[in-house]
Amino acid sequence: WFKVAAMPGNIVEATVMRRLLFQTMLQIATTTTQDNASTLPAAARLRALRICRDARTFAENRLETEDLPTIVELCAAVGVSERRLQYAFRTYAEMSPLVYLRKLRLNRVRTALMQASPSEMTVTAVAMRYGFLHLSRFAQDYKRVFDEAPSVTLAS
Repeated sequence: WFKVAAMPGNIVEATVMRRLLFQTMLQIATTTTQDNASTLPAAARLRALRICRDARTFAENRLETEDLPTIVELCAAVGVSERRLQYAFRTYAEMSPLVYLRKLRLNRVRTALMQASPSEMTVTAVAMRYGFLHLSRFAQDYKRVFDEAPSVTLAS
């Protein structure tokens, strides 16, 4: 798959791959854990709610145009540091922002597959449109979340 994405005719896929690699490196560099969310004051929980709500709105709006949002762009849009974004998502959503974005993209793929005609669309094309370049991992995640293979969703 990487050879296809790196070909000159597939600049969009190569750009998506570079952005995802960059985001993965940032995620690894800034991974934090916080299990004390229940002991936070109400003001901190409300701040986490606001940050997550604003980040969700930004991400959903970006995905409407099929432009994949990045963690850095989320931080800039919401006006917080990456660490604060991490803490807010751990507190409010009990997941990292990267996991949230992945689930949001999985849901968009499912919607697109349900609306597509199998004769006009492929699972690979939809997955790649939403930034899933490792197709076997995508298929595993999709099956784990939706309890069916993406090809079954497309066929139905």
